[in-house]
Amino acid sequence: MSEQSVGLYGRSLLTLRPGHAGGARELPSHTFTPGDIVGLTPSSEARPGATQVSGVVSYVTTTAISVAFDESIDVLSLDGDALYNIVKLANDVTYKRLKRALKDLETYEHTCSSHLVQVLFGEAELSSPLTQLTFPGVTSADTIDWCNPSLNESQREAVQFALRQREVAVIHGPPGTGKTTAVVEIITQAVKQKLKVLATAPSNVAVDNLVERLAGYGIHAIRLGHPARLQEGIKRFSLDALLAGSDGAKIVQDVRKDMTKTLSQMKKCRGKAGEYQALRQEMKHLRKELREREEKASLEILAGAAVVLATNTGASPDGPLKLLPRKHFDLVVIDECAQALEVSCWIPLQYAGRCVLAGDHLQLPPTIISHKAAAQGLSVSLMERVIGLHGDQIVRMLTTQYRMHRDIMAWPSTELYKGKLVAHESVASHLLCDLAPVEENEDTALPLLLVDTTGCDLWEMDVPSDQSKGNKGEADLTRTHVERLIQSGVCQEDIAVISPYNLQVELLRQHLSCKYPRLEIKSVDGFQGREKEAVVISLVRSNENREVGFLAEDRRINVAITRARRHLAIICDSETVSHHKFLSSLMDYMSTQGEVRSAHQYSNDSEVTVSADYSNVPVNVHRKQAPKETSGSTQTKGADTCTTEKDDVTAEVKQEPQPSEDVGPLEKKEESDESKTGTLLQNQQAVDGTQKANNPTIEQDGSQQISESVGGTKPKRKRNRNRNKNKFSQENIPNDNTEVNQKQTITTEKEQTETLASNFATCEHCGKELPKPNLELHTMHCRRVAELKGKLQAANAPREKVQAPPKQASSRQENKRRPKSGKKKQGGRNLDEKEDGNDDFDAMLARVVKEDHSCHYERCKNSVATVGQFCTYCRKLYCLSHHMPEVHGCGEDAHMEARARLSKDTIVEGKLYAGAQKKLKPEKRAYLQRKLDKKLSGMEEKRQPKRPSEK
Repeated sequence: MSEQSVGLYGRSLLTLRPGHAGGARELPSHTFTPGDIVGLTPSSEARPGATQVSGVVSYVTTTAISVAFDESIDVLSLDGDALYNIVKLANDVTYKRLKRALKDLETYEHTCSSHLVQVLFGEAELSSPLTQLTFPGVTSADTIDWCNPSLNESQREAVQFALRQREVAVIHGPPGTGKTTAVVEIITQAVKQKLKVLATAPSNVAVDNLVERLAGYGIHAIRLGHPARLQEGIKRFSLDALLAGSDGAKIVQDVRKDMTKTLSQMKKCRGKAGEYQALRQEMKHLRKELREREEKASLEILAGAAVVLATNTGASPDGPLKLLPRKHFDLVVIDECAQALEVSCWIPLQYAGRCVLAGDHLQLPPTIISHKAAAQGLSVSLMERVIGLHGDQIVRMLTTQYRMHRDIMAWPSTELYKGKLVAHESVASHLLCDLAPVEENEDTALPLLLVDTTGCDLWEMDVPSDQSKGNKGEADLTRTHVERLIQSGVCQEDIAVISPYNLQVELLRQHLSCKYPRLEIKSVDGFQGREKEAVVISLVRSNENREVGFLAEDRRINVAITRARRHLAIICDSETVSHHKFLSSLMDYMSTQGEVRSAHQYSNDSEVTVSADYSNVPVNVHRKQAPKETSGSTQTKGADTCTTEKDDVTAEVKQEPQPSEDVGPLEKKEESDESKTGTLLQNQQAVDGTQKANNPTIEQDGSQQISESVGGTKPKRKRNRNRNKNKFSQENIPNDNTEVNQKQTITTEKEQTETLASNFATCEHCGKELPKPNLELHTMHCRRVAELKGKLQAANAPREKVQAPPKQASSRQENKRRPKSGKKKQGGRNLDEKEDGNDDFDAMLARVVKEDHSCHYERCKNSVATVGQFCTYCRKLYCLSHHMPEVHGCGEDAHMEARARLSKDTIVEGKLYAGAQKKLKPEKRAYLQRKLDKKLSGMEEKRQPKRPSEK
């Protein structure tokens, strides 16, 4: 305890710091926040049932926690050197107040709100509205002197409607329509009419927002609540602050000084029992005197206030409002009513016979932890129930919204708000590129973007059904898109990353928070009521069962979509989420009105985690292939990693080189293959005399760019497949390559001397003159053409000496894939006979496309252009009949990975335990063995080639 004082309007304040460090050491990780109820106990008495006092956290810093106590703390040792334990306590005050409100409803017949209660429960009819408003400020029957002249037509209509209703009025405010602005206008017009108003909301933030707005109009408003729970700028409107500045403040201050003096004396005479007890009694008398004087002053202040504001539960009769008569208020206004429990709304409703309910019941309802309670009606808000009871006769909806681009607004307007929403002209067409520092490009000029992961194997993580969901592939894509926006000039503070699942939120934070600390990443529930210029949403769900989980909650999706002002990006598996009708309509709208991109289009910019199966997603198995230097030096992977053991997540940021650790067997195998391929490419480049040592990405990405030029959509797969082919051909025909390479070197050197101009260069393979920016891509085309020629020549004349460039593939595998029709064979011979013809080039490119879109299993001709499965071991594409590693020849690699994963997860005390460690009964084992043998025999029969008679 580093400090003890009297503050916050008479409360005892204790400032606690960690240990004996005197404030030099920071507090450990904790969850204490201002407003939390905590208990304080001396460490020497820290045991179950030990004496403790409760207080409210006033403020929290990195080195201290300040707690405000209403009661005396003299039961504790006041030794500043003593250690104390502080624990967060469960708050049962709210529960008790809710329960009391239900009991008070039993006696509503004798209260001023009896008729209102009957109307809200459907036991009485609505009274006819007032035909004319007669109060100061009205110049005619239909004209009001508006406090805010900028109100739009729907807002003015809603204000007039609320003032004319005799019992209840509902203001339905969709996102961005200025609901709070309309509520403030209703309150100010009611004050002009000399009405006493009680305004409440379910949260402290919403109440503070009302206080701030009303203060701008000079309304005499009082904020009830503990000062520690109020925003700093609102504390001056609190009842405690007003008491401190009242006429009796001097007397109250004198009493507080006496209390501080008494506390100091009690600390000095801890060992003197007689003096200590006398000081305790004096402290009690001082507190009683302070309480009586404050109650008298409180009554005067509350009675003179035009508007009293509090949370729903803060308006309880056991608080300051107990000093006022029950008929004191004329109007009750409940803001954000759709987010409040109905029972909490009955606490303020008992004070008046008229009410205004404002909110949006089509956004998220109050949070209910108990599924049973929610199913029995606890999740239905008062606003939603009353609208269902009385319909449109008590509702006015605000229709002009000031937040979203018209394209972002159109879908929720059509699906949820009956197409009534209209975008104000100031926001109807605004985009990110309209902001001052933002450049205009393909990302910032888009209001709507859908990044579709369908067919990209970006499955959600395999976690127990009762746990939150995550999707590492979508997290990678989200990171990439956010980085592109920031690189375009969008401020971090203007971007929000939202996901419905808490696990995905944590994954996204691991990917982004290290590099972009000011970027806001939250769940949908935690972002309700907020807005950002750009919003990126990860919907997570991607599974073969097409389950969407609680994405089926339409209101949650509505909240997520309507947070965006200028740019909305949704990253999802459209095939999975489209199995829900509401989400399907969203996918249709995004496809027609926005831009749709495949996750493959982001493969060059981000590490996309691809899984080989549908459910069991391995962790940290797939890594991005790092480019290899060809100058003989070893290249380290550039990655600045942020790791969390709990989620086993690695977010790689390409900044500074850092050696990777904990590389699994599969990763080691891939790196070994890359190393060998890199060495062969290095030798070849040395013979060719080419100058590519400083550009290692050419060899790696060449085949990828060729695939893209002919419409390929799987660059990563094709690149890795070419590596394997290059390695195979280099190892099998090393002798002939040297001679051909020497010839090619002479030709290349000769051609390079014939450059026409500094802006043009000559291709070393075909001799064509091209602009330098196009040379690299053209060179890779030519190299690919030469490689295909070599493969065809080796296939047609396997015994002849090879006369093709060094990158050739074995003819055995190509012969198995080659169609047996004579027409195609003749086509192959014609292609071999021509050297530089355009027909040969087109034919070979067509062959490349065909190979890329066909199953790579030897005897399979099925197309995989639409549906296929990518093998993470051999980096090839297979149809659904041959995609399993055991079927197409990667079984050993799959077994190695499974064994490595099993040994990592289940090694205990040096022993490997597999399964349940229970021996099967002999008869059961024999039965399972027979069943396995039968299945294996059946699969072997299917793999046998058909006889000619069976074809």
